[in-house]
Amino acid sequence: MPEWEGGIAPSPDSPESSFVAGATAACRGGMKIPSSLEWGLLVAATVLNGILAGGSLIKSVVELPARRIIGLPAMAAFHRAADLQTGFLIYPALGLGAPAVTIALGTTFALDRGVSTTAASFAYFAAALSAAHVFATTRAAPNLLILRSGIPEETVLGQVYRGFTQWQTVRAILQVATFLAVVLALASLLPAGQ
Repeated sequence: MPEWEGGIAPSPDSPESSFVAGATAACRGGMKIPSSLEWGLLVAATVLNGILAGGSLIKSVVELPARRIIGLPAMAAFHRAADLQTGFLIYPALGLGAPAVTIALGTTFALDRGVSTTAASFAYFAAALSAAHVFATTRAAPNLLILRSGIPEETVLGQVYRGFTQWQTVRAILQVATFLAVVLALASLLPAGQ
């Protein structure tokens, strides 16, 4: 039985009693509070995957369909000016950074056996999805990288955009699923009702 200051335990209805009971149950029940490193990785993975999923959805739902209206040469000119300029720095940093943090989160949860099974399961799933997204990127990116040397004829552009769109769709689905898995891992660790 824990010792209380002055020998008096808080009343059963007080917030202090609820906190103490929850903390005691968490320690006794095998579920411990995640470390600062785990929280940091979880928050970073949530933010980075949210940005990545949002950007990927914009590309898949807004940008790529515009090629049917403006034509392939105009779309290629846009991608040369955007994705192969500023995007050439930002996309790899975000596209590799988010999976690295997410895989580190899954690894950290795997090493810490006291973390909630639910949170750990979502983190493992997010790490696997991240690895799959990196693979999909290795298939999607080479299609647009062809545009670095110039805008090819429209027949070649058709092949470029078919290949890119196919793998971008797969990548977008994986990135959104990764974000949802990380959010669910985070939500499973938050106290109920908060």
